[in-house]
Amino acid sequence: MNKNKLFLSEEEIKNEISNAQEKLKNGIIVEKTIPDYWTNGINKKLSRKKLIYLSIFTGLFGVDRFYLGKKISGITKLFFSIIGVMVVALIINFKPWNISDVSTLVNVWIFISLSLVVVLSFYIIDIVISIKNPRDSEFRSVK
Repeated sequence: MNKNKLFLSEEEIKNEISNAQEKLKNGIIVEKTIPDYWTNGINKKLSRKKLIYLSIFTGLFGVDRFYLGKKISGITKLFFSIIGVMVVALIINFKPWNISDVSTLVNVWIFISLSLVVVLSFYIIDIVISIKNPRDSEFRSVK
C-alpha cells in the first residue's frame, strides 16, 4: 500500500477488511464494545431545564459544572472568574495611568474589552452546550 495516497481504492479497502477479520479470528486483535453510558446512557436524576437555567444565571461561576458532577471543572471556572473580576476591578479602581496619557488609557480599555469578549464567548459556548448536548461527569446524557 502506498503511504502517500489520501484515499484507498476499493480493492485496498477489501484487503484491509479481510486482514482485520483474519487478525480477529487469530486473536491478534480483540473486538470491544463501547459501554452504553458513553453512547446512549441517560442520567435521569439531572434536569436539562434546570441545567440551562443554571448555565444562564450562574454559569460564570461554575455552578452548572458542579450540578453535572464536574467538580474540577467547576472549581477551575469559579477560580478564574473570581480572579478575572478582581483583576479588572483593580485595573479600573486604581487607575495606573495618567489621564493625559491617552495611549495607556486606550491599551487598558482594549485589555478589559478583550478579556470581556473572551469570558463572554466561553459563557455563550457553555450555554449552547447545555442546550444542545449536555453530559454529566460520567459522560451520560442529561434529559
